Amino acid sequence: MASELQRQLNMTGLWQDIRFGARSLLRNHGLSAAVLATLALGIALSTSLFSVVNGVLLRPLPYPDSAGLVQVWETRPQLGRERNPVSPADFFDWASLNEVFESMAAYVPRSVGVSGEGEPIQVEGAAVSADFFRVLGAPAAYGRLFDERDDEPGAPPVVVLDDGIFRRLFGSDSSAVGRTLVVDGIPRRVVGVLSPSLSFPRSATELWIPLGLDRAERQVRALHTLRVIARLRPGVSLLEAGERMEALAATLEKEHAVNRGHGASVRSLKDELVGDVRPALRILSVAVALLLIVACTNVANLLLARATGRSREMALRVSLGARRTRLVRQLLTESLLLALGGGLMGTLLAVWSIDALRGLPPTVLPRAGEIGLDGAVMAFTLVTSLSSGVFFGIAPALQGSSQAAPMSNLTARGFLPRGRRLRQALVVTQVAVALILATGSALLARSVVRLLDVEPGFHHESLLTAGVSLPEARYPSPESRAIFFRELQDRLSASPDVISAATVTALPLQGPSGGRYFFIVGDPPRPPGQGLNANFNLVSPDYFQTMGIPLLRGRDFTVADGIEASPVAIVNQAMADRFWPGRDPLGARIGVGQEPHRTVVGVVGNVRQSGLDQKPEPEMFWPQLQNPYHLAVIVTRTAGEPLAALPVLRETVRAIDREMVLARISTGEEIVSGSVDSRKLPLGLFTLFAGLTVLLAAVGLGGVLSYAVSLRTRELGLRLALGAERRSVMSLVLRDGLILAGSGIALGAVACVFLAGFLSHLLYGMSPRDPSTLSGVALLLGGVSVLAAYIPARRATKVDPVVALQHE
Repeated sequence: MASELQRQLNMTGLWQDIRFGARSLLRNHGLSAAVLATLALGIALSTSLFSVVNGVLLRPLPYPDSAGLVQVWETRPQLGRERNPVSPADFFDWASLNEVFESMAAYVPRSVGVSGEGEPIQVEGAAVSADFFRVLGAPAAYGRLFDERDDEPGAPPVVVLDDGIFRRLFGSDSSAVGRTLVVDGIPRRVVGVLSPSLSFPRSATELWIPLGLDRAERQVRALHTLRVIARLRPGVSLLEAGERMEALAATLEKEHAVNRGHGASVRSLKDELVGDVRPALRILSVAVALLLIVACTNVANLLLARATGRSREMALRVSLGARRTRLVRQLLTESLLLALGGGLMGTLLAVWSIDALRGLPPTVLPRAGEIGLDGAVMAFTLVTSLSSGVFFGIAPALQGSSQAAPMSNLTARGFLPRGRRLRQALVVTQVAVALILATGSALLARSVVRLLDVEPGFHHESLLTAGVSLPEARYPSPESRAIFFRELQDRLSASPDVISAATVTALPLQGPSGGRYFFIVGDPPRPPGQGLNANFNLVSPDYFQTMGIPLLRGRDFTVADGIEASPVAIVNQAMADRFWPGRDPLGARIGVGQEPHRTVVGVVGNVRQSGLDQKPEPEMFWPQLQNPYHLAVIVTRTAGEPLAALPVLRETVRAIDREMVLARISTGEEIVSGSVDSRKLPLGLFTLFAGLTVLLAAVGLGGVLSYAVSLRTRELGLRLALGAERRSVMSLVLRDGLILAGSGIALGAVACVFLAGFLSHLLYGMSPRDPSTLSGVALLLGGVSVLAAYIPARRATKVDPVVALQHE
């Protein structure tokens, strides 16, 4: 009975605290609004970033038992390649001989043209082996998925659709299963529709077709085109799977000479999809935590000032019998009410920001579509709000309750300035954190600027590019593909809107189209596993001229370098320097497998094929007219704005083939800018966090100085009455502000030196401890601090001595 009575009393007291606290906050609506706005901003950013971390890093992939899904790569340690595609023969050997996977599947991403329902469109697709959907555990929403019969050579052509394209083309009509779509010129029957949100290998993948390798293709080991996924057997760890697959690769290396130097690696599929964004999100999580700390210290300073102003109220309550613990509880209740209010407002702001983050492209933020406000995010917001309330409320509560000395505070004409050192320490902390974040932002910005200043090796101005895919059904032979590319180039070059035009397999800065082992005819044979290797690209005549890549020696490809002509090649300067040091490669002959030897006829300048932050690699170019592949990128140098020539490009392609659709249209500027997409998210968010932190620090500094001026009104009035110049009074206040700001800057500078290593992997061409950046940010923050201190310093000079002294 006694315990029940005590519980009821406690609940009654808590309810009284809540009601009293709400009334008190409403009376001080100006301060309450400032606190709520500050908290809402910090909690909104925290919630938004946690939603990203949760959706990208913490949430499992949307497949059953996704922890067992892995990506299996071929490795070539001697070439520094850890993620190499796999040959068909190696894949089938892996699938049949491994002992660590339940199932294994291969896929090849590709863009395909789709017609049969309205206007032709170009979509992202993938050719997959029979076990592909079984490995993922992806169910069909309608119809069925592939089985072994669909993947056999000569099987009836079929296709599986993603939910998105299914809704666009058929309006989610389930009777569409069994209808026909023309995919790259081949009529295919729709056998199934995949459940929503299960697209793979890319979030934009909209359809899948069977890989359909014939017996001869399954025995090829020299062509590495397949990506491989697998599902681990129960009880098999990722480490064990990697060791066993490495051992299997060593066995195949002994059995097949072409496999010399090849290994295997097993990586979590989730880690593969997340890519390089994990370190950036970790850094941003620390940054937003620091921002939230600054917001809380700002709120703590406001509440400390308010607690000092309530000293008479606290003294009166103590005189009426209130205990100090009761006062602490009351003040903490008010802080928690503010925190919950800020959390609610922050959640509403986060909804808007999360919608913006969901629209980011996969190159900037993978798995962006899976970001949202789920239970985990809401729980995080609640915990963050309550923790913030305790963090910024505990010091004001303790100070406010400690000021309850009844007689002194009830009889004093003014209240006593308590907690001065604590408020100053909080401001110093704010300035230090602001310096840390601002320095990080400046380093990232300078890094991106330096990266964009890197010479890519080609002139990207006035370039327009677009991908095309020649359907095998309409272009079955190399001759038919060569005719298409030749006619396309001739027609575009004749247009007054186009200065020159060409085609290429892989654009610069977007990764190589592949690598080739080769040997130099006449050079001594190399030991097994140490063969020469270089990237290769297929280009048409005038490609180097169109791209602005200099021809250093020899000649360019011409229309005479066709299928019937002698095989030729052009190499870049990096390849010439590495494989013909001190020699002229012109006239040298190179061999690739059993193909006829190629004569090197030219040397061109280096192009950064893999990215602006990657050094040019050895690369050889083959004439596209000799080796016409069904995929190509059209490159045009336009006479005016690149996008203004897009209608001409579309009309020219449709004039040759009315069912042809352009894909991945971009300008040269977009190609260069897109190469730094992975750095845009950390730079943008870091800059936002840094700017807000500097603003909060300036507000905190100005607030503390303003409060100090209000406490020293009579002192300043007395100084002025005794003849002090107003300029000296201003200097007095400015000095106090600069001491606080200088202490924070010094503390932040020391922290920057120790924390610099955390940013090193995000920087290019500069040290994370760059002294010019740190000193520049320190000067900037010092200037902001002077401005923040100027307002209260000027107000101090406006004190009227008569008004200030008439209360004495």
